[in-house]
Amino acid sequence: MSKLSIDACIKGCGFLEDWLLYSSEFEWTDSYALFSILTMASAAIDGRILINPGSKPETWTNVYCVLYGPPGSRKSEAFLEGLRLLQDAMPQTPVLPMNFTCEAVRGRMAEDSDK
Repeated sequence: MSKLSIDACIKGCGFLEDWLLYSSEFEWTDSYALFSILTMASAAIDGRILINPGSKPETWTNVYCVLYGPPGSRKSEAFLEGLRLLQDAMPQTPVLPMNFTCEAVRGRMAEDSDK
């Protein structure tokens, strides 16, 4: 995601704009910062908000995010900073582990869906 498209999607949007301003001092890209905080926000509300109720597509706000990029591009650091904020505010929030297999995440997602 380019800097221009990120600026367009967050301009005047309270916490997103503040988060990107805060994280601009770190060495990760804006796209890692953006998706990190969106993932944490989704975890914080724990699927309690329904989008388009009664019409299609009717979806819950769950987000499963994988930051993909070259080694050393600070993916983990962006995610961990967002996670630190989430854990400070809501320590009981469930979060998938950083390292997992595809089979483990599919099993966890299926288990969560059954609940």
